[in-house]
Amino acid sequence: MAWLSGFSNRLKLTIQHDNVDSNLTDFPIMVTLSSGSGKNNFDTTAIFDTLGDTNRKKIAVTKSDGVTQCPVEIEYWDATEKKAVLWTKSPIVYSSVDTDLYLYYDATYSGATPSGNTLYVGEITDTVYEMVVDKGDEGTYDTLEVYSPSVIKDGSIYKMWYGGSDSSAIRILYCTSTDGVSWSGNKLVIDKGSEGTYDTSYVMDPIVIKDGSVYKMWYAGYNGSYWRIIYCTSTDGINWSNFQMVINIGSEGTYDTNRVSAPTVIKDDSVYKMWYRGYDGSYNRIIYCTSTDGINWSNFQMVVNIGSEGTYDTNKASAPTVIKDGSIYKMWYTGNDGSHNRIIYCTSTDGINWSNFQMVVNIGSEGTYDISHANAPTVIKDDSVYKMWYGGQDASYSRIIYTINWVNPVYDVWDDNFVGVWHMAQDPSGGAKSIKDSTRNLKHGTPHGSMVSGNLVAGKIGKAVYFDGNDDYIDLLNQSKIIPSNNDFTIEGVSSITNTGTFFGAGGNSGDTWSVQLHKSVYYFVVNNELVTIDITDASSAFHYFATVRNGNDFNAYVDGLFDTYVSKSGVLRGATNGFVDKAIIGGLWRSGQAMYLMQGTVDEIRVSNVIRTSAWIKATYYSNWDNLITFDFEPRYLGYFSGYVFEQDNPVQRKLYLHDRDSGSLIATTTSSGNGYYYVETTYSGAHYLIALDDDSGDSYNMARLDKMIPVSII
Repeated sequence: MAWLSGFSNRLKLTIQHDNVDSNLTDFPIMVTLSSGSGKNNFDTTAIFDTLGDTNRKKIAVTKSDGVTQCPVEIEYWDATEKKAVLWTKSPIVYSSVDTDLYLYYDATYSGATPSGNTLYVGEITDTVYEMVVDKGDEGTYDTLEVYSPSVIKDGSIYKMWYGGSDSSAIRILYCTSTDGVSWSGNKLVIDKGSEGTYDTSYVMDPIVIKDGSVYKMWYAGYNGSYWRIIYCTSTDGINWSNFQMVINIGSEGTYDTNRVSAPTVIKDDSVYKMWYRGYDGSYNRIIYCTSTDGINWSNFQMVVNIGSEGTYDTNKASAPTVIKDGSIYKMWYTGNDGSHNRIIYCTSTDGINWSNFQMVVNIGSEGTYDISHANAPTVIKDDSVYKMWYGGQDASYSRIIYTINWVNPVYDVWDDNFVGVWHMAQDPSGGAKSIKDSTRNLKHGTPHGSMVSGNLVAGKIGKAVYFDGNDDYIDLLNQSKIIPSNNDFTIEGVSSITNTGTFFGAGGNSGDTWSVQLHKSVYYFVVNNELVTIDITDASSAFHYFATVRNGNDFNAYVDGLFDTYVSKSGVLRGATNGFVDKAIIGGLWRSGQAMYLMQGTVDEIRVSNVIRTSAWIKATYYSNWDNLITFDFEPRYLGYFSGYVFEQDNPVQRKLYLHDRDSGSLIATTTSSGNGYYYVETTYSGAHYLIALDDDSGDSYNMARLDKMIPVSII
């Protein structure tokens, strides 16, 4: 079996098929690390001895091939107690044969960042969103709104140019920062009419690069009739001159006949490359062009059409920002689906043909100032960290928000069918949005009542939150469609109840409600006041795994992985519709404008899905949550080698050699034989290999030699 490069230790994780009733795709699996992990109570504490706390992200989980990585969320990690809870996603879990995964760890691993394997391993707290430039920070020209930032890092100083509105006009303002978060020195740098003809009403959408010692800006100017793109230069980023209009409407000719604006520019070797918003009177699209001087532009073509991503950009694709990262162009742009702006990401090898579209910043990601729109991003790569500033808009105003790690591997653990996943592992005294949602929907919860740090207690899985039954609950902040009103869905939870209470509920100010209630040894499932009662024979203080599935008109209830009963109820869950506020809370239900039926007990895990989770899924989830799905085994690393000589027509030659795993065909290693034909190559796979020697000399009749069914010589 191939071995993941960079790691010297691994454990084999086996999901035995006897607990899986049918194949499961994209299934989240809990991996606990302790002195008694999994079904076989395996001692995994050597991981903590190796990694401690600071190196906790120097881990990896792979598929059965040993090299294809799966995303990992670290929910809980305590190197002192030597306990941790990880979550990973297996692309498939088989019901007919066992499914193998591998857990790697190595304190010396050199990953994407100094902290470790951060492309695949994360914590929900890694992602940071913060409002950093508010309306009125400058004080005169931005009293209404701020938006469309452009940021560069100039030495150790971050410099931002952005649009400011005072209700009468839009102008370009400037500020600086030492950390990208705290900004100061806000001042007006480009007023309307600076160019004099094409920007007499508004100036906005700046993009700035520093080309040698000269700052160069392209911005959108409006003269009361049309938007055009204007260019100017500066030696200090503050005082600008040499204004001239460089992109007129109709420059591309089809998709920009009504408006050109929101440019982004990079200098790629000696060529300036621009992507900008083109509007034809109906739709916004992204157009590309090139220049040798930043002034005279040509090669216009539309490169990102509406609907390129397919869901969130069906009405508009605009306001791009582009960086070149190695040989790959990376774009973030504003997509609109007819209701909201969101930020979408894509990549290209030439800047023209784009692919890998995905929405990366949703509305509400920051949670207060971007609940209506997230748009007009600017992105820089600062060492190994991507940093973004974007315009966030609430119901009234636009402000500038900062984020890092917005593409968190944690989100990939939970497939897009999960609306929310709350591990209840954060300190409930942390204030607004302190109870984190691990999905990319970021529906973080805000504790209410008398919760303190002591309410974070030991749970069945990791940590959990205790509710006192008096005034404690967690508000999920009126976030729309957290429970679909007309669609099928699944609610799952792990909880223990001391007395009467609702561990999850939703409703509206009209009084209509939906809830799952627990009362000592009875499980109530309430649908618009129609009750399902399930007797639980275990002690009331014990943790149980509950799942409720809506399948058409049937509401099915499960306890500890087993189907118990159902009720048939047609119609809409009115308490869950957007028109009735759609208030969902943990630890109670919402009715007539207040939290009611508050629970006394402990909640460890809550999950909401917008699909029907099958009985096989629910059964396997129960075994996973109870740490009874996986068996662990130590896998000593195999290391072997091949050596020999390469000859051509009886003469030793220098050739490139490729070593492959014969079972999978995977490339294991490459090497080049020396001048005397000698080669030596190592492998971590003990099975059969094949070795290919290639002759790339043109005109020779001998082109390739293959040695097959080779078994390595063991080193360790």
